[in-house]
Amino acid sequence: MPNNNPTKRIPFTLGASPGASNLLPLVLLLLLLHLILWSTLGDISHSAPGLDNIEEIVWSNSLEWGYFKHPPVPSWVMHGMIAIFGPSVWLTFFTGQLSVVLALFFVWKLGCEFGFHPEVTARQSSYSLVAVLLSSTIAYFTSQGIVSNHNTMQLWSIAGAVWMFYRAVRHQRLADWAWLGVFSGFAILTKYSALIQFFCFFVYLLSAGKIKQKATWQGIAVASLIFLLLIAPHIFWLSQQISSDSNPLSYANNSINKDVTRLEQLITLRRFIVTSLGRIAPFLFALTLLIFWNRSKSHSQSIKQPAQSALPITIFNQLAPSDRLFLLIIGIGPSVFTLLFALIFKMPLNASWATTFFLLFGFYSWRLLPDSSQLLRRTIIIVITLQIISSVGFAIVSGPLAQGAGHAARSTYPGREVSNQLLSIWANYNQTPLTLIAGDTWTGGNIAMHAPQNIKILINGDYTISPWVKSDTNMRCGMLVVIDRSPKTSIHATVPTRLIELQKRSRYQGHLTIPWTKKVKGPQVEIDWAVIPAEENCLKQR
Repeated sequence: MPNNNPTKRIPFTLGASPGASNLLPLVLLLLLLHLILWSTLGDISHSAPGLDNIEEIVWSNSLEWGYFKHPPVPSWVMHGMIAIFGPSVWLTFFTGQLSVVLALFFVWKLGCEFGFHPEVTARQSSYSLVAVLLSSTIAYFTSQGIVSNHNTMQLWSIAGAVWMFYRAVRHQRLADWAWLGVFSGFAILTKYSALIQFFCFFVYLLSAGKIKQKATWQGIAVASLIFLLLIAPHIFWLSQQISSDSNPLSYANNSINKDVTRLEQLITLRRFIVTSLGRIAPFLFALTLLIFWNRSKSHSQSIKQPAQSALPITIFNQLAPSDRLFLLIIGIGPSVFTLLFALIFKMPLNASWATTFFLLFGFYSWRLLPDSSQLLRRTIIIVITLQIISSVGFAIVSGPLAQGAGHAARSTYPGREVSNQLLSIWANYNQTPLTLIAGDTWTGGNIAMHAPQNIKILINGDYTISPWVKSDTNMRCGMLVVIDRSPKTSIHATVPTRLIELQKRSRYQGHLTIPWTKKVKGPQVEIDWAVIPAEENCLKQR
């Protein structure tokens, strides 16, 4: 990757890149607006968050080195956020979008460091912002960005790793390699799918000939050492869980090694591609509007195209060839290699797994956009308009329209009402606050999220996936057992045997029915509850 000024080294600071210092306040303002817009409208329209959001709240009750589905970092982050703000629907949306805007900031910093023709260098931070703003319309960063799961929470660490990888390879400084190790460690501690991004790093080093350089191997050694130090406790924890089926490796293996026919696998691949295209459609729409706007206006302030050149003067034309290779492999590589691996090993794919694959897509817009002084202003107008329209539309569809239509969705689930009524039932039979619930993650998590005290969830009554509950002491202060019987959620579900056994051990049992939505004669939330009262030794200690 060429450096237009080889004698000048760019320090690792917020004002590192050409033109960044004067655009930094604008960048932070736009990202803050994105964060507030989607977090707030999501909270206003949703009476409950998504299942993944609730799952993070349940897991975050205890700081573990790993959980039965995934590595620990997102749950640690949620634990810290709850410690500061307390559990709420809004907080889960805010946490997901915080990962989004941090990732977009890192992508902007990356774009500020690309090698350009000298005449463009003074404007490259604004062109990087154009790319980031266009990317911010992708559904993975908007409506999907409020889903605070391991895919969304991996965005910031993958973006940081890509940025540091670029800096490390370009400048060959050990500090950048060290930061690459840090971001890569957090990425793998978020979800093992980070391996596909690491594979793309390796492919780039091979393609660019960097793998032959001694400095590269020294840097890899530094990054690897820090990476291993970060993940060592999780690896040790994983080695202790390997004999059990309730560990992230088993969960990942079961997710990608399902027994499907080739036809079924091809159908899932088609669904993966179609859904992914649908989620990047807002980006393509915003880019189309920007292209037409630029063509309809005079380009008098643009750099004139030389007569001898057959190529139009676009931003991409003036980008260094080595950076074009970087964008090709690091930007598109994860999608291409994932599809290839899926075809070869007959793996089913889920569209949410592609969340981090589109971080660099905004830079591909440079192929179609002119080197124009008006480009950033027009992009801001288009993107802000689309963001407002899409966020308000999403809020209306998820909230009032879904409520009025009687749509039994996660977003319309009456979590607070369910929690209040079940806590009231508990108080009728106990003098101590409720501290333990046995039930599915969704029902138990919604109750706990709205409770005034800390409540642990014994997921499905299973101690192996709920290490924060000790089997020899869980009954001392009693337990509330909840079994979801709602037709919309349990029609294909089998109630775990352990929950049935706990229900049979209870002294008091009943059935709770609450309207799911505001529609008259609409769907109902139906829950079987059972109370195991607190023992006397618990009452005496209190």
